[in-house]
Amino acid sequence: MPDIYDYMAWRGDLAIARDGFNEVDNLVLSAFAYVPLDGIVPADCAGAVSIGEAAREFAASPATWKLLRMRKDKRLFEEIGRCPRFAGLRLHCYANVISLPEETQFAAVTVDLGDGSHFVAYRGTDNTLVGWKEDFNMGFMRQVPAQSSAVAYLESMAARLAGPLRVGGHSKGGNLAIYASAFCAPSVRERIVAVYNNDGPWLHAEAAGQPGYLAIRDRLRAFIPQTSIIGLLLEHEERYSVVRSRQKGLFQHDFYSWEVSGPRFVHLASVTDGSRFVDHTVKAWLSECSEEQRALFVEALFRIVNATGAKTFQEMGAGWRRSALAMLKSYLALDKDTRKALGKTLGLFVKAAGRHLRAQGPAI
Repeated sequence: MPDIYDYMAWRGDLAIARDGFNEVDNLVLSAFAYVPLDGIVPADCAGAVSIGEAAREFAASPATWKLLRMRKDKRLFEEIGRCPRFAGLRLHCYANVISLPEETQFAAVTVDLGDGSHFVAYRGTDNTLVGWKEDFNMGFMRQVPAQSSAVAYLESMAARLAGPLRVGGHSKGGNLAIYASAFCAPSVRERIVAVYNNDGPWLHAEAAGQPGYLAIRDRLRAFIPQTSIIGLLLEHEERYSVVRSRQKGLFQHDFYSWEVSGPRFVHLASVTDGSRFVDHTVKAWLSECSEEQRALFVEALFRIVNATGAKTFQEMGAGWRRSALAMLKSYLALDKDTRKALGKTLGLFVKAAGRHLRAQGPAI
């Protein structure tokens, strides 16, 4: 089952300037956005380094490996740094912001594709609790801080760099790519060749109806695995390409499991019944919960999680007994009305799931 590593082995000797940018290149660079480039790629845009140079510097600094989102990302950095198709591409203006007070997690890097165009890659959600909190905030906020940062970043890159622009990301990074492209200045939007959303949530219903989104929608390229859950959240377009994944269920969100054939993904006709079931259930739940209920639910949930004192899921997992006890104490310390609201919101989800389960019949 070939994946992006096989793609780099098969076509890695073909420069993008010679063999044009394709959908798998988009995923490779969107995946690369997860790699920590702090101290390697200048954040002040004063200079640029190649992917190969960045990979060598990262390999020589074992202390920075702890910043990786997952072990697989280390191999990606190693492979892309050796691949002629990508190793010589120049990296500009790395941004990485995590703010607890503002409840935001945002990161991006711009890649010179060597053909006169640039790829603006937005990072998806990392392992920080604040990053996941911001994701949940998308369920009731018209705009989260990472989205406004994405717009500002794209406009800044457009002002500094000439030529066509491609914008993309995985997971939340895909959402940021759409949002930035839809809400940037019209002069920037005109330069965008394509926007790539790799299994990321779409937009809030209100945002999806704005003129900027309607102007960019024909340049959107959405890819989701056959049992997608994340990529079907919020108000999503029905026009997307389904990619075969060798994983199951929610684990298909892992782009390392996506299958490729030459310069394309292995495409399927549709998502699975299970994916449609989850999609319908979540949308029914959201439609029955007011934005105030969603906000209260998210605040209560993360008040419980934050009681662990952990900043990342790794920290929570390392001391899971202590974390579980802290969360239980935090839940019990909630006032009666908050516990009631939390239970009611969860109850709405269970009811929505039950209705759709009965509607789907015994096949699910």
